[in-house]
Amino acid sequence: MKNTLLLVLLLMAASCATPPATDRVPRISPREAHERAERRGALLVCAYPAEKCPGTHLAGAITLEELEARLPSLGADQEIILFCG
Repeated sequence: MKNTLLLVLLLMAASCATPPATDRVPRISPREAHERAERRGALLVCAYPAEKCPGTHLAGAITLEELEARLPSLGADQEIILFCG
């Protein structure tokens, strides 16, 4: 289950570079992402590997590698917000 979630997240991250013509991934504003992280404990995750964008992460954001390490301990209801920095 968690491996499937990681695969889905990685596919979503790949779509950041080339958005599909019919977008099915809900998009939210940066302000809404920040509010969800602050108020609801959503995880902000940079959609690129750490070596691709060093030092460009949002405050409080984690890398894909950190998300992968945390997957076993995340609850099924954990909100995860991927962003393309």
